[in-house]
Amino acid sequence: MEMVILSGKIMSEPETKIDKNGNHYIRFRVSCLKKRGNEEKYTIYRCYSYNTAEFSDAKMGDSIFLAGDLDITRREDSNGTVWTNNDVYVKQVSIIRSTRK
Repeated sequence: MEMVILSGKIMSEPETKIDKNGNHYIRFRVSCLKKRGNEEKYTIYRCYSYNTAEFSDAKMGDSIFLAGDLDITRREDSNGTVWTNNDVYVKQVSIIRSTRK
């Protein structure tokens, strides 16, 4: 595994799931912006955490800073399109709530 530190925006509502062993975890996606000169590129990370209490009030659009284990996998679908999945198993997190009404 590789350890990463990310700064980005939560781009999907965090949802609680139950794994095959009956443990609750939360999953969500984070979008991170990379700028090089005039070029902007967004990278999407699928994030997971068993510390669901940290995310009790997290919403789409909140800023997030996190550290975790990175697992990159590639797969090809039936149409021949190659997909890269960037999965992060969150170890530490800090969330800055967006202003919402």
